[in-house]
Amino acid sequence: MPVDPQPHGRVAYCFDNSVRQAEMHGGEAAYGWAIWRWPGRWFEAEHHAVWRRPDGSLLDVTPQLGDPRRILFLPDPQKVFDPERYRRNVMAPEAGNPLAAEYIDLVRQRADITDTYWYPGVEVLPLFSEEDRARLAPIDARMAELRREMARPAPANSSQLFADMVRQPGHALNPAWQALSGEISTGKKARPDDVRYVLRLIRRRYPELEGLFEEETVRRWEARLRRPLWIAGGLGFVLTIAAAVSIYVAASRTREMAQQLPKSSTPGLEAPSGSLTNQRVDIDRALEMLFGDRLSIADIEDRNPQLSQLLHKTWNEAYDRGDDPRTFVIAVSGVVDGYYRLALRTAPDPSLIEYFRINLDGAQALREHSGAACVGFLSGGDYDRSLLPPEIPSRTQQLAAKVLLDPTRVELKPASMSPALQQAAAARASLALPVFNQALAGRGSLDAQCAATIALWETLLALPPAEGAALLRQL
Repeated sequence: MPVDPQPHGRVAYCFDNSVRQAEMHGGEAAYGWAIWRWPGRWFEAEHHAVWRRPDGSLLDVTPQLGDPRRILFLPDPQKVFDPERYRRNVMAPEAGNPLAAEYIDLVRQRADITDTYWYPGVEVLPLFSEEDRARLAPIDARMAELRREMARPAPANSSQLFADMVRQPGHALNPAWQALSGEISTGKKARPDDVRYVLRLIRRRYPELEGLFEEETVRRWEARLRRPLWIAGGLGFVLTIAAAVSIYVAASRTREMAQQLPKSSTPGLEAPSGSLTNQRVDIDRALEMLFGDRLSIADIEDRNPQLSQLLHKTWNEAYDRGDDPRTFVIAVSGVVDGYYRLALRTAPDPSLIEYFRINLDGAQALREHSGAACVGFLSGGDYDRSLLPPEIPSRTQQLAAKVLLDPTRVELKPASMSPALQQAAAARASLALPVFNQALAGRGSLDAQCAATIALWETLLALPPAEGAALLRQL
């Protein structure tokens, strides 16, 4: 059946979502089992509910991890949701896979222990007793070993699986694949970022697949992806996609977060040892380490379902790989950082302006020490982080939490910088215009690169907010 997540839908709340949909639009909740499959390993049936429309057709209104367009649903009218009763998932190994059979037996043994902590209405299981933690430890360790072992498909098979997947018209990377391979197009235009990602992924993991691409097409795309940010245009220049500029600003940097761990935003809170055991608890713990009390999974589920799906998917992948909690925190920081940087471009003007003011303050402070420290900060490279004023990370953390929870988005509109503004920024940097432009492109001395970027931001931030934000948004 098709999946069409509704605005009120929350991940893992299929019963509430389906009932509410019926209350709003008629029909009723239909109960049964969602059937999942890890090819070659096992099948799994999960107690599930979907919306039965007044005309009798079925629709899954609950957001699903991985954003599938359709799911396999087995109606079972006798399995009506009962909040007083907990129903386990039903798992069965595929024939001839002893590792999967052993894993499923361990799942049962684990559930025999953890289910005793369940009670009606509980969302997060309480801490296990010391005795039960000791019983769970060898089970969890063996399950992690089995997951790692089962996650190693034969290279040829994994390559074919990836190719089959991206060839599907509904796959997000399908337009990029078509653009590189010359296969029949579905009409959707390929995004440059997707083409770059597909090329990088194939060269790193599935190099044998590059032979399916047209060499000349790949060369044209590589040349296009190398085009610079600043495109000359008469006496002025147009601001285009800023991902190509070498001095790229990212307020929350995954590398910095990883280097700072196991330090946390909450005093006394450290990344726990052991293994991942509870999805919402593990995600909440990671968010607490990164944001203190400014961000929780409950807030995200309520106000940003898309990010919620990404975080739940990240946990599932980390769990399947057997990652430890500290590695999971680093993965969460990467997901949150990437989402934050994408959201900034369409964030409301005040948030966008605050982002640049924070980074301007940081760059100015580091400039007092050296141009290298300033450029290292601006580019996400290496610099002595002890030189950065402590309020900069705190302000960044506060702004990131605000942007991640604010659904308001601004429509992107073309904006160009006049020759007069360009001249004013160069003068503010005390640089000749050609040197100024080269510095913004990442060429020239580090002092000049730092001065040019700071002067550009100061010039744009001095404009009326709406005008300045329109130009800053292009950066």
